[in-house]
Amino acid sequence: MATATFSELLAWSGPGYPPLNTELVMKPIMAELTPIALLDRQQRLEAAQLIYASLPEFYQQFGISTLTLFSSIADQLCKKNNELEHGYALVHGALVIGVYTAYPAEESKIRQIFSMLALQKTLTPEQRKTLHEKMGHSWHHFSQAPAGSYYLSRIAVGKLWRGQGLADQLLNHFSSAATDWKYLSLHVYANNLAALAFYRRHGFVHQDQKGQEIYLLTRDLRHIQTPTSPFPKT
Repeated sequence: MATATFSELLAWSGPGYPPLNTELVMKPIMAELTPIALLDRQQRLEAAQLIYASLPEFYQQFGISTLTLFSSIADQLCKKNNELEHGYALVHGALVIGVYTAYPAEESKIRQIFSMLALQKTLTPEQRKTLHEKMGHSWHHFSQAPAGSYYLSRIAVGKLWRGQGLADQLLNHFSSAATDWKYLSLHVYANNLAALAFYRRHGFVHQDQKGQEIYLLTRDLRHIQTPTSPFPKT
């Protein structure tokens, strides 16, 4: 199967998404779950593009170029105390085709602050002002994940490889890492109906009232046995 370089990834059309080329797709896809700490620089850039493409509404609101965002997100992967420090990537050959990051919900605000500080290093004063305003709005206008929950901060699969169970594989791995927590939690845009259906199929329930832009979803783990978490509880 042919693979793509990072330069080819940047050439794909749309907001980080490639056009579907069925000649490049073979089933089943054999991908290895790899800790993001073990990714090289190019693989972190590939993971960064997937993360960006999974939340374009969030990243585009700051008025930052995509190349700058890719580099900043890649730099945050594995960096201590930020939102993208812990996670796993699905690696097919040498190419990252899926990724998720997670952390204890109690650490949400401090990790978001560290991520914001990392991002603002690349910004103009006006862009920094916009970033601070947007983050302040986010903190005050969506429900906080419950204490005792393991929070899914990002999850993404490349468009070429969707529909083959890779998102299920990532979410199941995330779930298996939550042995020390009572709940799983995540946020999702209210207008992302496909994502809402996906999470509900995995047992997540909606915790917010209608009319909100971003929904909080949770899943109760108190009666589920899971294997030992690969991430230390900090």
